[in-house]
Amino acid sequence: MHRADGRWRLYAFADGPFKNTPKLDAFAQWLGSAHDSPVVAHTRPDEDANALFDVKVIYQAPYTNVVIPQVPDAFKPIVGPFELVDVNEIFAAADRDDIFDVRELSRDGVLVVVRPDQYVAHVLPLDANEELAALFKPIFPV
Repeated sequence: MHRADGRWRLYAFADGPFKNTPKLDAFAQWLGSAHDSPVVAHTRPDEDANALFDVKVIYQAPYTNVVIPQVPDAFKPIVGPFELVDVNEIFAAADRDDIFDVRELSRDGVLVVVRPDQYVAHVLPLDANEELAALFKPIFPV
């Protein structure tokens, strides 16, 4: 799912099972609407919502518990000439091979920032909005 296409990746690992994710919900709200969000601040109005940032969410729940229409819009970008909703950014933890356990990710929620060259640039808590915004300021000067 991680193609070499020049975009930054933001992997948001939820802070709980589906619909019990206050940190993830707050992060999604900020990411999709705040003026200091890197997605809002650096994506031009004529570009797809995921032109610069490929934002994915991974829930701590089986995929059967994830209700796509209830996933925050920040993880369902509108893309392409037909302005389709891309739901291929939504993931759930596997039953037998839970990524939170395998990669020792905090169940309190974590954001993994991956550069376009697939290098992990930063790992942050889900509520580190200022740190995330500061990371991109020198990269995408206004």
